[in-house]
Amino acid sequence: MTSVIVRTTANISAGAKTKLSTIIHGALLLLSVILIPTLLNKIPMACLAGILIMIGFKLASPKVFKHMWVIGKFQFIPFIVTVTGVVGIDLLKGVGLGLLVSIFFILLCNMKLAYFFKREDYKEGDVINIDLAQEVSFLNKAAIKQTLAHLPENSTVVISAKNTVYIDYDVLKLIKDFTNYGAKNKNITVELRDFKSTYEIENSLESKYVS
Repeated sequence: MTSVIVRTTANISAGAKTKLSTIIHGALLLLSVILIPTLLNKIPMACLAGILIMIGFKLASPKVFKHMWVIGKFQFIPFIVTVTGVVGIDLLKGVGLGLLVSIFFILLCNMKLAYFFKREDYKEGDVINIDLAQEVSFLNKAAIKQTLAHLPENSTVVISAKNTVYIDYDVLKLIKDFTNYGAKNKNITVELRDFKSTYEIENSLESKYVS
C-alpha cells in the first residue's frame, strides 16, 4: 500500500495525467528488480525513509488538516482517526479503524438527513412541507414514521421527492400506507410531488382530502 501511494504521488508530481503512467512506472520498477537487484540494495535506507517522510508530509500537510476541518466534522474525525491509527498503530490497522469510523458517520448521516422538515408547532389546517433527501434508506424509516404520526389532524402535507435519487422499498411502503390509511384516519390531505415512476408510487397533481 505504501509503494502504491508513493508511486502515485511521484507520478502526479512528475505531471502524469493518465493511468498509463502507473503502468509504465510499475513496468520500470519490475525491470529494475529483475535487472539490477544488487544496485537497488545499495540504496541507503535513510534515502528511502526521507522520501517516505516527504511524501507523508505532502499527504498530511497542515493545509490538508485545515481543509478537512472546514468541510465538516463528519469528514475531519474519520481523517484524524485514520492518521492517528496509521502513525501510532499500523498502516492496515489504521486504515481499517478509519474505515469503521467513516461507516459509523455515514450511517449516522443517513439516519439524520432523511428529509428536510421544519419542526415547528403546526396546528390544524396548516400546509406542511416535507422534502426527502437525495438518498432515503431503511435506516430512515423510523424517523419518517414518527414525523408522519405526529402530524396534526385536518392539515395538508406535501411530500416532495424532487432531489431524491433512491428511496428504500420499506420507506415507500410507509408513505403509501400513510397516504391510504393513516392520513384517512386523521383527515389529512397528502400531496406527493416529483416521485419517479420507478418508485411505483403515483404523484398527486392536486391536493385531495381523504375522507
